[in-house]
Amino acid sequence: LHWGENHRSGSEHEVNGIKYPGEIHFVYANPSTNQTAVLAIFMQSIFLQNETDPSPVHLLDEETRREWRRFFDLAQTLKIEDNSTVVNLSLSLLMGDNLQDFWRYEGSLTTPPCTEGVIWTIFKGPIFFVESEFSSFRQNIYFEDHRLPQPLYTRDIYRNFFNETLSSIPDYQCCPKKYANSSMNGVISSFNKVNYSKYFFNFFVLIFLLPIF
Repeated sequence: LHWGENHRSGSEHEVNGIKYPGEIHFVYANPSTNQTAVLAIFMQSIFLQNETDPSPVHLLDEETRREWRRFFDLAQTLKIEDNSTVVNLSLSLLMGDNLQDFWRYEGSLTTPPCTEGVIWTIFKGPIFFVESEFSSFRQNIYFEDHRLPQPLYTRDIYRNFFNETLSSIPDYQCCPKKYANSSMNGVISSFNKVNYSKYFFNFFVLIFLLPIF
C-alpha cells in the first residue's frame, strides 16, 4: 500500500492531473521469464459524519469491506520497524469487483531498485475507504509512503475502454467481473527507511505469494 500525508496525495499514478489518497499494488513475478506485472487500484477516501454508521457509503460490498477491515486491524499493530505478521486473505475480495476498465503501460517498480520492464495495469475504478483508516496509517506507521509520478517520456499508455474525459491538466503519468475466490497466505511487514531522491520514507507493504498464470 502507498499513501500520502492527506487525502489530496498518496497515489503513485495520477490521471489527468488528479491524484488519489492511496494506491494498492498486487505484484506478480514469473520466475521463468523474470517478468514482473503489477495490478494497481486507486484508494479513495470518504468523510463520514458518523463512522459507526454501517450504511455502505464506502461503496464496498460487505465481504470486501470485512476483508480490508481484517487487514487494517492487523496493520495497526505493527508500530516497530521490521515487525511482521502472517495473515490469510482473499485476493479476489481485496480487489473488489470494479475491474472492468483499466490503463496499461510498461514502466518500472516504484520502490528501489526501481527495476524497468514492469507491465503495469491501473484500474480506473477506485476502492473507497473511510478517511480514518488512512489516518491510522499516517499516525501509527508513517505520515506518507509514496513516490511522486515520474515523467511520461515516450511511453505509450493503452486503455481497454472507448471514452475517456480528458483534462486540460497535463497527464504526466498514468499509468471483468469478480474473480473466482483465491486465498493466499501473506506477510504484513514494516521495513526500514529507504532513500527516494533525498526524501526518506518507511515502507509498509502487504506481500502475497501469488500464482503464475
